[in-house]
Amino acid sequence: MINKKILEECYEHIVNGNPNVLKTGFDVLDKGLQNVDFGSLILISARPAMGKTALMLGIMYNLLKQGESCVFVSQSEGIERIIRRLLSYISRVSMSDINNSRKLTQEKIEKLRQAKEELSTLNIELFEHKFYIEQIKREVEDSPSKYIFIDNADLMDDFNKETNIDTFAELKNIARENNRIIFTTCPLSKTVEEREDKRPMLYDLKETLKSYMVPDVVMFIYRDSYYNIAEEKDKNKAEIIIDYNKNGCIEDCNLYLAYTDGKFYNLKDA
Repeated sequence: MINKKILEECYEHIVNGNPNVLKTGFDVLDKGLQNVDFGSLILISARPAMGKTALMLGIMYNLLKQGESCVFVSQSEGIERIIRRLLSYISRVSMSDINNSRKLTQEKIEKLRQAKEELSTLNIELFEHKFYIEQIKREVEDSPSKYIFIDNADLMDDFNKETNIDTFAELKNIARENNRIIFTTCPLSKTVEEREDKRPMLYDLKETLKSYMVPDVVMFIYRDSYYNIAEEKDKNKAEIIIDYNKNGCIEDCNLYLAYTDGKFYNLKDA
């Protein structure tokens, strides 16, 4: 017989609405992700310099500000580099200034001090070295954090070896078995550069994913100003393309990307 508890929960979600367990802090993005549940794998992909890591850090920071705890695993950048990016994100002091202390005015130093104080209160675990799937699994099992962020999963040691391991399928299993939401980023194939319209498509993931249907959500980032001389009003516009969503809608939404601090904003807040 069917599990009555699960049946009752399903009925309540249908009648009363499924609570949104993922509040990214970006209003337009939340509409497309409102049916995402724990146990999901969310993939963010784009060509280089489009803002993959920046968007992931933005979502993580917004969750941390809501009192959530998060794990961030960087496969390509050291912890100090990630901390610098977070300090820049919080303080709105540019990375250029942070990386050159001679550019820091007293006002910027004070903003960084306040950002340091805020960051010290946030519940975040940072890991920097390359991981195997089994290491990720242990970290997830040992951590109480419901939200896991893995930057550049394609750089994981399992991915680069000639094995039969499907890295993204394994990450999906870890999310489901541990009732977590896992975010990860990966690059796009160069084939996107060969088209007149360079907006990403699922086909562009063929060199990275064995199947685009493994993640629960696939999001692309596209900035027209990267390829074309955009009008002044559009130069900071970033399109977030939700191109695959098992439990929700397929749609595009726009965010504002500030180049100085690499920070995404709702358009109304920019």
